[in-house]
This record gives sequence, structure tokens and C-alpha cells, in this order.
Amino acid sequence: MAKADIMFDKTEIVLRMADKKPVSYNIRAEQITAVTFRPTVVKKFFKTEASEVMLINFRGGPEGGAPVTKDAVETMKKGSWDFAKKQMEEFCKYNKLTLRYEETEWKPVSFAKSKAG
Repeated sequence: MAKADIMFDKTEIVLRMADKKPVSYNIRAEQITAVTFRPTVVKKFFKTEASEVMLINFRGGPEGGAPVTKDAVETMKKGSWDFAKKQMEEFCKYNKLTLRYEETEWKPVSFAKSKAG
């Protein structure tokens, strides 16, 4: 299961994510182009549940934004998603960044195996 942690400063975010390979980003406010919240669906055991994802778009980051899911943030502590979401809203307001709420469902990028020949 993926894990994520976000730490906020007035002008910088530290984003740590770990799935198969741990990744850490120190992102300054001037690098961020937009932050988008979108609904998504996550698989849990034998069922799927509605969830939410935060996509952080920044220069030098992954195309489509760095996805931080509600479940990944809440692996450490339940209820931490609401706190992280509120902190991100305040961070965007303080730094005058674009913050969007979209209704279209976000689906993770899947890399299909290509057949040679």
C-alpha cells in the first residue's frame, strides 16, 4: 500500500511518497503551477471505495502532477487527509496559487506492456 506525507512551510512543501520506490520532493511555491482535488476510486481487498486525490503540478515534476491520495495520507493517522487538505488550501491562498476542485474522476496512469514484433 502506498504511503504519503506532506509537510508545509509558508513558502515550501516537502512531499514524501513511498509505494514501490520512495520519492521525496522539496517544492517551493514559485515552482507550483496548480493544485487540483479530484475524486477517485481505490481498491481495498475485494471491493472498491470512493476516495479523493490531490494532484500537485510543479515544474520539474511528473507529467499530470504528483498524485497524493487520501488513503496514502491516512495510512499513518486517520483524519490526516482533512488536515492536509486544509493546509494545502491555506498554502495556496497565502502564495496566490491556482487551486481547483474538479468533478471528473481521476484514474492512475497504467503502463501497458507492449508486444514486440
